[in-house]
Amino acid sequence: MTKETIIKAFRRLSELLDKEDKQAEIYVVGGGAMILAYNARTITKDIDAIYSNKEIIYKISKEIAKEMNLDEHWINDAAKSFIPAKKDENSIIIIDEKNLKVMAASEEYMLAMKLLASRIEDKPDIEFLLNKLNIKSATEALYIIRNLYPDKLIQPKTQYVLEEIFSQKIEHNQETNIPDRDDAFTKNLKSRREQSKGKGWDR
Repeated sequence: MTKETIIKAFRRLSELLDKEDKQAEIYVVGGGAMILAYNARTITKDIDAIYSNKEIIYKISKEIAKEMNLDEHWINDAAKSFIPAKKDENSIIIIDEKNLKVMAASEEYMLAMKLLASRIEDKPDIEFLLNKLNIKSATEALYIIRNLYPDKLIQPKTQYVLEEIFSQKIEHNQETNIPDRDDAFTKNLKSRREQSKGKGWDR
């Protein structure tokens, strides 16, 4: 789905909500947010989001899928368990109409979610968000994810990703590693990283 297609689908959703005399709010994450809010991509497979009025959204989205020849699950909440529980106070408004409000996750929330996943395919988005937020070190990046997720959810693969990204910036005198510190989180992450050596960071 391109940005144009996504916007068109949401406009149609707003029209059909109006006909049903219903309202809904949609909070977009993942590739959809990277396209809609940041123009960091040109295409995404589907729209990961959480939304109010689920039953009517399910019903109308299927109608739109038929009209626009989209996948039946072009919008879905499969990623809902990965979205931070804390409300995103800096979400970006994409559409604000009488029957539909669409918001995209803020840079901080997108970075935290991407770091939590830390898949190989997430690396370009992570680098984009680090630059957009002007984050100069792994420590700063870890501060953002730790502010939104409990430490037990942060896996060693997150450290692998950050170390690889910042190691490419040595010439700019930027931090390339998570520093040696005495806090329990850092010790635990380093220990788990040692145990997972050789297993890769895309697990």
